[in-house]
Amino acid sequence: MLHAAWNQLVLDGNAGRVFYDGNIKTAEQFAEYLKAPGNYPVFVMDAKNRKAVFLAWLNGMAANTAFAHFTGLGGKYKPELSSMVADYWEKMNLFTVLLGVLPVFNANALKVATYGGFKILGTVPGLCLRADGSTADGIIVYRSMKKEDL
Repeated sequence: MLHAAWNQLVLDGNAGRVFYDGNIKTAEQFAEYLKAPGNYPVFVMDAKNRKAVFLAWLNGMAANTAFAHFTGLGGKYKPELSSMVADYWEKMNLFTVLLGVLPVFNANALKVATYGGFKILGTVPGLCLRADGSTADGIIVYRSMKKEDL
């Protein structure tokens, strides 16, 4: 399933946008990355077509915080998918806040994050290291997981 997800990311043209630092380049590296301790993936499945349509994962956990990552898989993105996954994480009641770092060149990622209830905190110049060694500004987003803040 992980190899199929990678192949779909490549087919969609999203592999390089999601893994913009160039550290993940093959299906095997992708599978090892998601299976590594500290990465907790969630797949949203299209039951009718029996295929994954959305992938999200948490990592970088520290005390009450984790970093969230999202990507669509094939077809047109449905905004409710990122919201559904973020709501699922909220129900786990493990974190008070989720964080994300989005390179400014990935406008689609910002849309996915905001549909998932993430708010923009600000932009940090040069935060995101790209595969070619250059940097891009990084947008910091967060989502409070405390019900009274939502």
